[in-house]
Amino acid sequence: MIIILLPAYNEVPGIEQLLGRIGEVLNHDGYRIVVVNDGSTNGTKEIIAKCSERQPITLLNHRVNLGLGKAMETGILYTCSHFKDNDILVTMDADSTHDPWMIKEMVQKVDHGADMVIGSRFVEKGAEIGVPLYRRLLSRAVKILFRVIFPGVKVRDYTSGYRVYRVSLLKKALKIHRPLVKSRGFAVMAELLLKLNYLKPVVIEVPLVLHYDHKASKSKIKILSTVIEYGKMIVNLKGEKILGYWRVDNLGNIYSRH
Repeated sequence: MIIILLPAYNEVPGIEQLLGRIGEVLNHDGYRIVVVNDGSTNGTKEIIAKCSERQPITLLNHRVNLGLGKAMETGILYTCSHFKDNDILVTMDADSTHDPWMIKEMVQKVDHGADMVIGSRFVEKGAEIGVPLYRRLLSRAVKILFRVIFPGVKVRDYTSGYRVYRVSLLKKALKIHRPLVKSRGFAVMAELLLKLNYLKPVVIEVPLVLHYDHKASKSKIKILSTVIEYGKMIVNLKGEKILGYWRVDNLGNIYSRH
């Protein structure tokens, strides 16, 4: 089973089209779309409910906007409690910047042994189209900073939201961390990557062309609060020493190093 997780906040301009495109790509596969409606106020919930009449969609609602981090947490907890270890979770942005046609390519990497696949802007043939300068600078600054602070994480794109995970990997992480993520905003993707890293997953990056020019809704990122959140996350993770406290044996059993 392929599960598509879409955190959504005020995505009326493009959510219906995106759901339809996902359905076209996965038409002959067993799939379910899990949409976390994060307190939308512009009719997003109603459009998703209408689409669920013709597609396998589960709609989870936050009464108020709690942020991307909480939406991701809600979706991951639901996935881990309702689906099997050998199922596959795909996370995407709901604003049409991620091309659904990449899903099958990324899922195939998991079928051939990967535990996590990242759609990366920073590998060969990856690119960003129409991304504002301040967002490009932020993502590159995060990449440089994390390479220095967390040298054991061998990826190039820490912040991409287009990823594929084995559900079993996420379930292992939940045995260690409750909550799995503390970030409420855009730092959640980097936090999740860092916490999963010490489980020694097989991680593959594939080229992602991020089409910001296709973005159908307004950007929700607030630069100052996002920078502060990254700083707090780094301090917290260093304090937890997550890269040194745990080891995992070949059977997936987790042992503390305290």
